[in-house]
Amino acid sequence: DVAPIYERYADLTTVEQADRLAATAAERPELTELWRFACEGYLGALTREQAERVANLEASLIAEIDGETIGFRELRPTIANEPDRERRARLEAARVELSEEHLLPLYLDAAEERREATTRLGAQTYRELYERFQFPLTRMEEQCRALLAATEDDYVDTLDDVFRARVGVGLEDAKRYDV
Repeated sequence: DVAPIYERYADLTTVEQADRLAATAAERPELTELWRFACEGYLGALTREQAERVANLEASLIAEIDGETIGFRELRPTIANEPDRERRARLEAARVELSEEHLLPLYLDAAEERREATTRLGAQTYRELYERFQFPLTRMEEQCRALLAATEDDYVDTLDDVFRARVGVGLEDAKRYDV
């Protein structure tokens, strides 16, 4: 259980500590990972309450589909195991409706809180913050784009074949619930 450890060292993940570590890491780059840990801990602590509320909601939400009551957390496995495409569509619609109505507002609040907190850490965006941690984001982006370009045609052809064989529709007509 890591919660007691985080509680014992909560002073490591304050915005003040993150600021001190940022200044120190500028002179001592080997401390950059500790600075990153402090920043991520600070951001995570700010949204812990929303994460708990999301978890509690996920555990309590239910959907009524075709006269059957299904818990929110059971919707994805039910969709994955449902052979009838039209029923999968109804299950997915219920999952999306519950998510948008109950969970999305919490996710949006948490994202806004993290965005505001990121500016308190001295960066306007997550990207800027991680660039300050010396993450090679531009190089990684170039590598990812190259990989996607090199594999896209094979991926599309293979996935189209899989959907046609297993679901009876091509990739162009496949929906999330067909996955």
